[in-house]
Amino acid sequence: MAFAFDETWCLDNYDSAWAKAVQSLKYTKQIAYDTGLAKAWFMRHQNSINTLQGLNSIAVPVPLSQQKLAQRGFNQSWEILKKIGRLTDVPCDAHILHRKHSSLNQAQASRIERLQQSDLFHIEPQFANQLNQRTVIVFDDVMTTGATLHQIAKLLKSHGAQRVINWVLLRTTTHDSSRTRRT
Repeated sequence: MAFAFDETWCLDNYDSAWAKAVQSLKYTKQIAYDTGLAKAWFMRHQNSINTLQGLNSIAVPVPLSQQKLAQRGFNQSWEILKKIGRLTDVPCDAHILHRKHSSLNQAQASRIERLQQSDLFHIEPQFANQLNQRTVIVFDDVMTTGATLHQIAKLLKSHGAQRVINWVLLRTTTHDSSRTRRT
């Protein structure tokens, strides 16, 4: 299957030492890890950031549903992206993309189960015009099958995004790396 996104920039593989920091941030609310993870991601891609100059880009986090956000207390992807945004001068917005609640546990779902949930995401109508002819960067902490980011990229492009680039911290090792950049 061809993905709808154009490329993916990641910090490292999920089986790296970074996984513990991501898990601590996400599951034990050790929010201070967001700064270190953002800086590590930026340092890995600092030289590549220049390719975004003049592309009229905007960055959005993969959203959590309202229920998941209330349960966790924060969106780890947004917390990290805000800090990367300050380091890169790429504008970031957490209000454009929203997620409906799903009873499916994404961490344990198969790729097919994830792809079948094509209606989980939506664009807030008042922000839809902000996507037209832009490069939209989607930030997520972990990319497993690519299905979530594929669904988001399809949605963004259907609302006028010209390109969709994923910025992720960690990528599972069982994937098609043909579109993944590790610089």
